[in-house]
Amino acid sequence: MCVANFSFSEPTTYHCLPEFTSVSEESLNKIICRSSIKSCTLDPIPAKLLKCILPTLLPVIVKIINLSLMSGVMPECFKTEMVFPILKKPQLDSQILNNYRPVSNLPFLLEVVERIVAAQLTEYLNHHSLTEPLQSAYRQYQCHSIRRKLCYWCCLTCRQLPTLLITSC
Repeated sequence: MCVANFSFSEPTTYHCLPEFTSVSEESLNKIICRSSIKSCTLDPIPAKLLKCILPTLLPVIVKIINLSLMSGVMPECFKTEMVFPILKKPQLDSQILNNYRPVSNLPFLLEVVERIVAAQLTEYLNHHSLTEPLQSAYRQYQCHSIRRKLCYWCCLTCRQLPTLLITSC
């Protein structure tokens, strides 16, 4: 996966994530134990039962997930999801299809793989400073208020205003 780092003052640089790193039994055990016990009808074993017998199945699950991460190929059983239509608001007319939104229910182990990949991508992007510094949505430990962002953009604009006026004339 390659990500471009665009900047108006510097030439564009490209960073490539060479590969995902394999996950250890210990870290996978933590991820699974922290996960909610929501199950999908596509799960061969309910999540609650999987957590109970996890010490027995953990080596096999680690092997499947690591092979998938290293090869870039997901097992076919992970590529299926259940999609349910949910009414957007209770007071809306249930006969109108536009009043529904799709909600997908993923197999438990696929959600675990998604968490592993998301953590590795986030770590890579943060390590190479490829994220927007003021982005607060979908980022952990970021609490930039709208007021702070507006102040930042106003100060930035005021500092660049003389340059903008000179170059536009």
